[in-house]
Amino acid sequence: MLRHLKTRPVSVQDPGFFDPFEMEAELRDGIAILEEESARMVWQELIDAGEPVDPAHLAVDHWSRLGRVIGPDWATAQSRWLWGVEDTSQLLPVAESLRNELVWPEDTQVIYFDRSFVAVSSWGVFLAAWPNFLWNLGIGNRSLIASYGRPEFLAWHWRAASQAETHTGLRPTA
Repeated sequence: MLRHLKTRPVSVQDPGFFDPFEMEAELRDGIAILEEESARMVWQELIDAGEPVDPAHLAVDHWSRLGRVIGPDWATAQSRWLWGVEDTSQLLPVAESLRNELVWPEDTQVIYFDRSFVAVSSWGVFLAAWPNFLWNLGIGNRSLIASYGRPEFLAWHWRAASQAETHTGLRPTA
């Protein structure tokens, strides 16, 4: 399915995507941004046929909002890393929590949905670069990750400055 999607490479100049973090070329090369038409098609197939491509606009009773809360506070770890308060060791508990929650092979293709972009990567690349995906997630916004052939999902919600949550659950499959 993913081979037929129209993508483009990630650029460090893309506003709202991965700046200000510097990403290793190996990780950046493992991420592709979906063109608008492909993003809309994947959104309709995996997330919701009737909504715009923006996780924040999903209904309150949408399955992506009903998962259980897991893991450490990703926003605090990410902020400390961003502002140089802590080294990258702050990021490891978040990646390990995600890895333990979704025991997917590292090469599982995943789709990340944000209000600004939709990206394709492997699960392993996502785990290594999760702060680069979530850095643009502002207060009040949501993002999601799902995969074809896998019922599990992850959803992130930043309710307020001290309330960043990760949710997991099962999405309905046909």
